[in-house]
Amino acid sequence: MGRTVPMVVEFTGYERSWRLASVTRSSTVESEGAPTFESVPGSTQMRWSWDVRQRRGMKLMAPVVGMIGRRQERRIWGSLKRLLEAEIGGS
Repeated sequence: MGRTVPMVVEFTGYERSWRLASVTRSSTVESEGAPTFESVPGSTQMRWSWDVRQRRGMKLMAPVVGMIGRRQERRIWGSLKRLLEAEIGGS
């Protein structure tokens, strides 16, 4: 929506090679979850699961925030995938 919202990310769990858990807090949302990584033939499969809780008057915006959040997550992780694959291909 063109607005910057400061966030604090606290990493709460790490299991090398497969899981990185975190809690993210902002003035409007708190989310807790973890991406997990699994080796599959020829690649790595990533999954993520998040519990998102909205603060204050944002509860009515839940459907919109969920849609925006899912879109942002796909963009973030898709960009990371492209960057990592470019690095591997370029080295």
